[in-house]
Amino acid sequence: MARHALRTAEPAPAKQPPLAILLVEDEASDRVLAKAAFDTAGLACEIQTLQDGREVLPYLQRQGKYSDTCMPDVMFLDLSLPAKDGFEVLADLAEQPTRFGHLPIVILTGDTHCAFLKHSCDLTIAAYVTKPCTAEKISAALADIQRQ
Repeated sequence: MARHALRTAEPAPAKQPPLAILLVEDEASDRVLAKAAFDTAGLACEIQTLQDGREVLPYLQRQGKYSDTCMPDVMFLDLSLPAKDGFEVLADLAEQPTRFGHLPIVILTGDTHCAFLKHSCDLTIAAYVTKPCTAEKISAALADIQRQ
């Protein structure tokens, strides 16, 4: 009887968990475009959306209706939000650098002159994306984050 060596299958590569993205955008059409851009880019991600800057801190601090949320891997933040705009959200987050300083933030804006934001606060402004969002812009922003 011939003996055959047992072949052990190589373990399958560990599947990366989907990227947890917090998209803070008040305009429904911009949310749809951003989600489509993520899909087109072929990114494995779970997108949570907020429509108002007042919701960001409770979400990140897991307060109230957000008690079962997780910290996102990256936040895409529109600057023009109702009630509390993106600049105010950035100021709130900057007050707690040990808690939020590690969170990469991608600024969403219609203004093409917002590059100054990358250097204007103590937070990790990883990139900025001018609207409308496209797969190329989203991919470039996430590549910027990976290089940092």
